[in-house]
Amino acid sequence: MRIDGGSYIEGTERVNHFPARGGHFHGTIPFFHRGIMIYFPPMATKPRMSKEREVLLKLHEINRRMESEADSDRLIRFILDQAISLSRAERGFLVFRKSDGTGYDIPVARNIGKEMIDEPVFEVSRGIIEDAWKSGLPVVLDNARMDRQFGPRDSVSILKLASVACLPLRKRGRTYGVLYLDNRLRRGLFLPEDMLIMELFADYASMSVLHLDSRRDQDTGLKEMEEENERLRRGNQELKGTLLVLSDRLKEYEKGIGGEPA
Repeated sequence: MRIDGGSYIEGTERVNHFPARGGHFHGTIPFFHRGIMIYFPPMATKPRMSKEREVLLKLHEINRRMESEADSDRLIRFILDQAISLSRAERGFLVFRKSDGTGYDIPVARNIGKEMIDEPVFEVSRGIIEDAWKSGLPVVLDNARMDRQFGPRDSVSILKLASVACLPLRKRGRTYGVLYLDNRLRRGLFLPEDMLIMELFADYASMSVLHLDSRRDQDTGLKEMEEENERLRRGNQELKGTLLVLSDRLKEYEKGIGGEPA
């Protein structure tokens, strides 16, 4: 299964949860998200509503925690741990483009046990990342190895990928990173209704990262300004001292000239 602009691309046993473009199942409930009309099964039972309320409250609390975090390393670790918990993923990766544009950088990768993943760049499918990056849309796969587009890729077969979700992180409408989640053991893990929550989470995470970067740049700029003001202050003091010395020498010179015999 792949979510591409809100349409259903490849059929799976989950088809009754996400109709194809233009489809409408009896009794479904429409939901408008990012300019796309999506339909969900009716949620009339009390336990279902209670669970959704619990998820939304948890998401709100996560967002408050992200907004208050002032340390970038703690923030990205928290983002990954919460993304894994919310989505029931096995592993999570935060992926950014290298500054020279030659490839991808993965500053942090975590597993379900909140342990760091060694050499994370070799643990992800670059093809899936590139697809989400270029399109700016989530890529969600029920079974990556059986997918017509990504299944033939060596990375997918070597890593034995099953469920994969790759969510773009956006800045002013442009992708600057992706949140990559996978589970190598369970197929069909990421349901469309879960991915709407994860898209919202990714937007919150993106805003938190950008806000922290902006605040850090402001702090850096303020510190540089303070340092520059201090250099100017010291320079002014040195200049005043030099002027006083020159003034004293000039007075001595003038006094010497005035005291000489005619």
